[in-house]
Amino acid sequence: MLKSFLTVALAVSVLAGPVRAAEKEIVGKAVALDGATLRVTPDGAKKPVTVRISAVEAPEMSVWPWGPRARGTLDLFLRNYDSRVACTPKGQDELMLVGQCRMVADNREQELDVGAIMVRSGYAVENRAVGGGVYSKAEVDAWRNNLGVWAKFWAK
Repeated sequence: MLKSFLTVALAVSVLAGPVRAAEKEIVGKAVALDGATLRVTPDGAKKPVTVRISAVEAPEMSVWPWGPRARGTLDLFLRNYDSRVACTPKGQDELMLVGQCRMVADNREQELDVGAIMVRSGYAVENRAVGGGVYSKAEVDAWRNNLGVWAKFWAK
């Protein structure tokens, strides 16, 4: 029943425009489009949904080499964790959903915040206007440890 509801909700949101906060989370397999955008194929659906991760900013794909590295890092986490992604819609930005996403195992015992992973790896920063400091410690840790875009070798 949940799968059919998600399919209908996704179809309505794509056709109707803005996402309403009451919509349920999108759960399914995901691939990285860039360091802050996922293409999620909901369980039981054939059409994927593009979801922008809320409260994080990552280098665009055209920013060499950081954009491709950010996407590769996110894709690596998605493949190695071998789980599904659950995204809770927070709104809509242009033509894609914006939501908080987390990787969930089938048993749902351990969930990993996708935004936190990207900020902690150094390939994304927090958008403080949206996040309100939720990832600030992870961002400082990445900077102190010279991870991702904070690596010292590129600034020489």
